[in-house]
Amino acid sequence: MTPEREAAIATRSIIDLFQQIDTETAPSMQRDLEHIRLSSSRTMRKRKPYITFLLGASELAIDIDSVQEIGELPVITRLPNLPQWIPGITQIRGEVLSAVDLTLLFDLPSIQQYRLKKSYIIFIYQEFKCCLVVDRITGVIRIDKEHESFEQISLTNNSPLKNLSDLLQGFIRAEQREIHFLDTQKLASTPRLRQWR
Repeated sequence: MTPEREAAIATRSIIDLFQQIDTETAPSMQRDLEHIRLSSSRTMRKRKPYITFLLGASELAIDIDSVQEIGELPVITRLPNLPQWIPGITQIRGEVLSAVDLTLLFDLPSIQQYRLKKSYIIFIYQEFKCCLVVDRITGVIRIDKEHESFEQISLTNNSPLKNLSDLLQGFIRAEQREIHFLDTQKLASTPRLRQWR
């Protein structure tokens, strides 16, 4: 037998061996892959997203289910006889909405260090809809409510969020941040907001 023939037989034997291994292990590898896909999709479904934003020096979060859109605040048209916390109306994608400045609504300390242009959140809860004016959108945080629980809030009289305490579900500490979570139902039911919708 020639050396080329021996090499061909050896190569063929190795290829046959690899094919046999692939055939025997393929079903279990497929099951493993399906298991990984299923468990990762379950994990993603469990992690609820929240939009995070700044009001003064405080970072808050709002359930993404109550957010229609976010962005850089467009021009606000001022109208007479409105409370100070409603700077006017704005048009976003052809829809005219009342602009509600959360910092003014809840008498929170204002810090102008971020930028002159503020951000907005189109807040929608059942039939209630408005444009929330915030200092800056900071991102999205995902919370697994089964494994991560909100810490209870005990705000002191000098806390910047004391006027929001009834509307907060709690807070978490994440990535060297303290993020307070708004209760969207309570926010939408705020008497001052309801009066001017």
